[in-house]
Order: sequence, then structure tokens, then C-alpha cells
Amino acid sequence: MADTSVWGPIQGITGIGCLLLGALVWAGITPSTIFRRTSANGMPLKTERKSVWVGMLITFALALFAGSVYVGDYATHPKFTWCVIGGLGVLDLAFWCILFKGRQAVVVPPKLRIVSANYRAYVDGGRTFDVRECLQEMIKGDTLALDIENHNFQVNGKNYAQKDPFEYKAKRLRVQYEFDGKGPYLVERPEHKRIVLPEDTFLTDQIEEFRRERELEKKPVEEGLSTPQSSTITLGIPALSSLLGQNSTTSFDPKKYFAQAYYSPITAEIESTIKVLANQYYPNEREAFYERLIGVGTVAFHHELTWTLIYRSQLAAMEELGARGLIPVTELQKHYDEAAKKYPYRYQKYSLENWLRFMSSRILIARYPSDAKYPSEMVELSWNGKDFLKYLAHTGYIINVKEY
Repeated sequence: MADTSVWGPIQGITGIGCLLLGALVWAGITPSTIFRRTSANGMPLKTERKSVWVGMLITFALALFAGSVYVGDYATHPKFTWCVIGGLGVLDLAFWCILFKGRQAVVVPPKLRIVSANYRAYVDGGRTFDVRECLQEMIKGDTLALDIENHNFQVNGKNYAQKDPFEYKAKRLRVQYEFDGKGPYLVERPEHKRIVLPEDTFLTDQIEEFRRERELEKKPVEEGLSTPQSSTITLGIPALSSLLGQNSTTSFDPKKYFAQAYYSPITAEIESTIKVLANQYYPNEREAFYERLIGVGTVAFHHELTWTLIYRSQLAAMEELGARGLIPVTELQKHYDEAAKKYPYRYQKYSLENWLRFMSSRILIARYPSDAKYPSEMVELSWNGKDFLKYLAHTGYIINVKEY
């Protein structure tokens, strides 16, 4: 009787435990995964965890009930008691089946979705790797962070960029993504930098606002330069009005300019060097030397800045103007359309008018509105535009190395 009173409950509880373990294994849940199973995007499966707790509570309640039946009835009705305990075990297994039968973990898709992504060199040539799937798999929660290196495009044992796209050339990662149903947004980052998605919307909004303000600031100047009636040019530094065949008009205030300019120790060293050169080579014509140095340097600075900012399509348009002279503005649109088709990401927010305004703002072209003389708007190279093309020929710059 003593053995029965001790080992009977132990056997009953052991049986219940075996049923519980079998149910967990049948459901594909092991002790190591009960609290660590995650969805494809790295988030815990909360619905599965809740089901496990419910199943445990039901099993515990049934085990207590089975124990009470055993203690109260085994001595007088042993067979009945084991039938009840067995039935409770089957009932427990049935509860677990109900909780997990046919259930699939609810995987909440991340808010961040990669629409397209490719990794390649900036210049034409070399390989282009499609890394969209790679980046999508790298999303943790609703965020993607990646250091852009050739060897970092690997996930789940698969390498999406097996080789260097173009050795000894600068590379970039271009990504188009959506976030929380909004977008798509286009992002481009160079090699050896980090990309974090989604971007800080406050920062991007501030940048866009700054660009709009700059456009509004430039518009009056551009409109003034777009007609041949403009007789003066007002700039913050000495005007290059002679390049347009106009009388020189300068609103330059040197005292104000020097007061607001950035002063560097390098500036003092350059000033000292200039004085030494003037005394060495032009001891009797130092003022003429300074004038020549400033004049040549100012023109070179303006042309170098234009070369840095200008697109290949605008250079092609200028070459056509140089060969043909005065033509309708509409005949330049083919250069814009060709570039917009080849580089849609660059031109999607860069209209034809803005494309033309850039050349006007750099004093490269002169635009003539339609009137009785011209049935449509006309355009030609300005004196500065012609001088810019001569500068490119003199310095050996090649138009084809420019992008866009």
C-alpha cells in the first residue's frame, strides 16, 4: 500500500509530463525555441508564445485534477482511476492540438521594403550586382544598416557581390525603398560609407526646404540673365560682365567681403608667397602682376566651378550651340530627354526648365523670349559660354568623362 501511495502519483504525473512533451515536440516547439522563435524579420512571435502559456496552464490544471482523482479513488476503484487519468491525458493532448493544429506563425512584414538595389561603379563598364534580395534579408525590425564594402553583401550563406564590380574605380550603392506604404525613395551612397534606412525624414525635409529656398533666391537672377535686354550683372564678387560684351558694373564691397570671408592660416601663407613672387619677377610692375593674377585666377575659378557642377547633357547642348549659333530652345530638349531616359533617378526631380536655368545662372547661354521677331523662345551661347568651351579645350578636359 505504501508503494502504491508513493509511486502511483509519480507515474501519473510522469504520464502527464510525457503527454506534454509529446505535444510540444509535435507542435515543433523545443525548450530552446519557446522564448526565442522569431519571424523572418527578426521579431518575436508573440501569438505563439501566448499559445504555449495557455497550453501549460491547461496541462497544469488537468494534472492537479488527475492527482486529486488518484488520491481519492485509486484505493477503491483503481481501474476507473487509471481510465480517468488516461482520459485527462487525451483531453490535454486535444487542447494542444486545438492550440497549434493548422496554425502558422503570424509574421508581421517589416515596414521597410526594398524596391530595387544595385551595386556598381560610378563610371560605365564593369559589373552591376542586383542586391535587392540581400538588403531585404538584412532588415532587422523595420531598419537596415549596412557598411558598404565589397565583402558585406552576404546573407544566409549567399554572396550577392562575388567580385569587385570594377577594380580601382569608385563604387556606389543605389537603393529605392518604401517605408510604411510611402515612397518610393531613392538613396545613393558611395563605397566605404554606411547606409541607414529609412533615412531621417526631418533631415531630408530640411535639405529639400533648403533647396527650394535656393531656387527661389536664384530665380530673380536667372530671369534677369535670360533676356538680352539686361545691361548689367550684379554679383557678390567682381562681375565678369566683359565676357558678355557689356560695360563693367561692379557692386563689390571689398571691406564687407573681407569682413565676412573665411580667413585661414593658409591664406596668410599664400599672400606672403605672392609678395615674394611679385618682388622676384615683377619688381617694377607689382600692381600689374597682382591684377593679372587676380584676373586669371577669378576666371579660372568660375570655369572650374562650372566644370564641377555641369552635366554631360548640358555640355552636349553647349557644343551644339557653338556649332549652330542661335536656335530654338526646343531643339536642345533632345539632350535633356536622352539623359533623363538614361539616368531617371537623377532627372526625376530635375525639370527641363531647371536644366536650362543652370546654364543661365552660370552665364553660359543667353535666352531670348518669343516676340514678333522670334516666333518661339531662342537660345545661343553667351560670351562666357564660348569662353568656357575654350577653357575646356585649353585645359584638356574631356566632355565624355562627365556623368549625366
